[in-house]
Amino acid sequence: DVKGLKGNSYSGWVEAGYATEAGLPAEAEMLNAAEPDPAVAAAISEMFANVPEGYGVVAPDALNTALVENPDLILIDVRTAAEVEEKGTIDFANQIHIPLEEFVASRDMWPAMDAPIVVYCGSGHRSTMAMTILWTYGYTDVGSLKGGFGGWAEAGYPTVGGAAVVDLDGAFNTFLADMEGYNTISLDALNTMIVENPPFILDVRSTAEVEENGYIEGAVVIPLPELTANLDKLPAFDQTIVSYCGSGWRCTIALTVLEGMGWEDVLGLKDGSFTGWVEAGYPVATGLPEAEVLDAVTVDPALVETMTAAIAAIPEGWGGVTADAFNLALGENPDLQVIDVRTTAELEENGVIEAANWTHIPLEEFVNMQAEWPTDKDAQVIVYCGSGHRSTIAMTILDAYGYTDVYSLKGGFGGWVEAGYPAVDFAE
Repeated sequence: DVKGLKGNSYSGWVEAGYATEAGLPAEAEMLNAAEPDPAVAAAISEMFANVPEGYGVVAPDALNTALVENPDLILIDVRTAAEVEEKGTIDFANQIHIPLEEFVASRDMWPAMDAPIVVYCGSGHRSTMAMTILWTYGYTDVGSLKGGFGGWAEAGYPTVGGAAVVDLDGAFNTFLADMEGYNTISLDALNTMIVENPPFILDVRSTAEVEENGYIEGAVVIPLPELTANLDKLPAFDQTIVSYCGSGWRCTIALTVLEGMGWEDVLGLKDGSFTGWVEAGYPVATGLPEAEVLDAVTVDPALVETMTAAIAAIPEGWGGVTADAFNLALGENPDLQVIDVRTTAELEENGVIEAANWTHIPLEEFVNMQAEWPTDKDAQVIVYCGSGHRSTIAMTILDAYGYTDVYSLKGGFGGWVEAGYPAVDFAE
């Protein structure tokens, strides 16, 4: 049971302010508590006698030079297959992939004992293990890449393969920073906009709902599950889009996804969305409009794939959970993660829902506070705000980051209290 101290080992210990002792410790006590196999001990002793200067550390710049100057150099990648698939590899043809877990069992894949070898992993820890193993087997020209593949990539050296990198942080932070009124628009404001400066109107209900209940004149109908497959029917990134659905829930998911893909001014119709529009007496068209192909934008395919997966990950009922169901979950699931995305002022004024695993992450800082998100992406998570709009934005963001079981409280904190459930005072 031997462990290595990470976090820059002793240097990190000192920098963290932990206690140290001056001088040299007392002479080590003879314990004679273990009896290693003499042959193994001899092999290890011989290995230590032949450790190269610098303990085999190879800096990224040194490796980059060696790749050009030494055509006989062999790279061994000891990361998992999943890491290689996701991150890619160093751009060099003469390399072998042997996951550390299978390293000794795969000895038939090892190069000749006199071959020049550099081993790499994700950060440098596993590759140093593999390097040491090779030394004990008599290899004499083996190094380990300092900082691993991560350090190589961060230094700007070439890589190949791997999944495309999606900058979700940048996309969603831009959206959250630019929000006005949490990107909602009232019925009256939309009616005025249609007359004075018509926006692109997006109906994300199902075609059956549209055919049965009608639609707002001029709207383009793209059901939410089909949204990312029909981006060619949407306008330029800088054009205003007003999204609506039956009640205001699905259009909030749609506006979050579209903002995450680069559209700059996507609004969700509040006040009951289409249902509110009808009840307010605004005009409704009948039939099913045909969407025109615009080809106005090009979205990164990797980002489209991420948002498609986010929509697909939303639980049945579009992630909405009632106050009754939330209260039941609090009693039945001790591991339930609860996130309150209201402002601190709202918490101080109105109180909070009492939960064992409760976290406060204001929506405005949601992406910046990822360290506060649940560590288990498969954990059941319920997000709430004041009314349900902000929590649905946060729910959709979590789904985009790969969370699989996230819900948003219908009616928010206000609905919880109206249903007669208790609130407690907020304490920092």
